[in-house]
Order: sequence, then C-alpha cells, then structure tokens
Amino acid sequence: VDGDDGAGSVLDLWSTSMRRDTRPLVEGCTCHACQNHHRAYIHHLLIAHEMLADVLLHVHNTHHMLDFFGEVRACIAEGDGAGDGGGGALGGLKKRL
Repeated sequence: VDGDDGAGSVLDLWSTSMRRDTRPLVEGCTCHACQNHHRAYIHHLLIAHEMLADVLLHVHNTHHMLDFFGEVRACIAEGDGAGDGGGGALGGLKKRL
C-alpha cells in the first residue's frame, strides 16, 4: 500500500497510529476498499484477525496492479518509450516501480 508521500512507501496498518485515521488507504483511489472503508476500520479488522481485512487489501492491491498493467499495455500499443532509454510514457511507469 502506498504511503502518504505517493512514492511507494509502506503504510503500516498494524500501527496504533491508524486506530483513529479515517482517511482512505490512498487518497484519490477509486477501488472499493478506499471508497467504502478507512484506515481505522482496516486496522481494526487486522487486529481482530478478521478475513475481511485481507479481502479489502487484496481488492485495493489488485485494483492498482490492473491500473498499472493497463498503462503498460497502452504504452506498448502506442509504441511510447520503445528504445528511448527510459523516457516517454514507459519511463514514467518505471518511476512507479
């Protein structure tokens, strides 16, 4: 899960600081988990060892992976970044990794 800085940092949902955090996992994310649940609720589910925590995190991560690979497919189809040494749209995708 991306942290607040958007640079792919890790968000520790087990941390007690998440106990009252009512923000979504990632601001602006359109996945079901982020649109309908907040960090505090997922923290609670993790602490209670509820299976729903794993399901919501899988939904979130799958959403991001599908978006990422959709962008990769679009770049390949357009020919962006092919052989340009990391520039173009594929260069931007490399920065997300």
